[in-house]
Amino acid sequence: MTQIKVGGGNSLDFITERIRDIEVARNKFVGSTVKSGDNVMDFQVQKVPPKPTLVLKGATPPAGAVRDWSGTMRVEGQSVEVELYRPPVAALSATMLQIGGIQKALNVTEDGRPGPETWNAIEAAILGKTNAAPAPEALADARSEKNIATLMPHVRPYARALVFKCKDHGLTVRVISGTRTFEEQEELWRKGRDAAGKVVDASATVTNARGGQSNHNYGLAFDVGLFRGSVYVTDGDAYAPIGVLGRELGLEWGGLWKSRVDPPHFQLRPDWADGLSERDMIAELRRRYPNGVDQQGKPIA
Repeated sequence: MTQIKVGGGNSLDFITERIRDIEVARNKFVGSTVKSGDNVMDFQVQKVPPKPTLVLKGATPPAGAVRDWSGTMRVEGQSVEVELYRPPVAALSATMLQIGGIQKALNVTEDGRPGPETWNAIEAAILGKTNAAPAPEALADARSEKNIATLMPHVRPYARALVFKCKDHGLTVRVISGTRTFEEQEELWRKGRDAAGKVVDASATVTNARGGQSNHNYGLAFDVGLFRGSVYVTDGDAYAPIGVLGRELGLEWGGLWKSRVDPPHFQLRPDWADGLSERDMIAELRRRYPNGVDQQGKPIA
């Protein structure tokens, strides 16, 4: 998280509102926490670690850091010029250097970090929307790609970014589930329940969402699997680092849910759902897609 000191004299509610005003160039700062008492706002940048350093324009940057961009953000109604610095290229891992070459070919920010901007460009190249062609190593593994292809277009780059981000942190992660039909969701819901829908074996239940009630039915959610060698890890606690990495990308993580903790689950809300409750968002999705979406993100007739 990147912290910015905010001038004093205003209430916590006022500072919280200011978070919604902040957007800089390509990177949207996702407001997460306001610490009462010291007027510190924490922001999450949709890029992968090493985390960038944000400084006021003209201030002394970290030693050896490279300026990525400068821009203006609004804090308490006032414009503040800031600069974002990243570690020098020499500090990047072999994987990040490889990604940097791909970014150069795609004419996007060349920082060696496969964030959503990079994967959007790769997606466009695959679909023939640009002249650049991504190298084969730009794609995730075959199993992940098969499931990523079923997601809504705006979600796919985040799923790929998570796979590569985990790889850079020494974690082998695969996307093992993507979009589901209502019927497939209903079949999962029935596990551990009798014909009337009553839970008879809590250990066998896998979801509380019926067909049409899950983000999976609308191409907005995916499940990952953590592997150690060829062994699939089922221990939910082992997914905590993946949850942190996913949240840094801007994904919602099922490991923080209250009603049913789901560590392998990640999802990304559509832009129009900002501010809606989960229940209201699902209701609107059901209205827009009465039968869900197919594996190309199009409504099922």
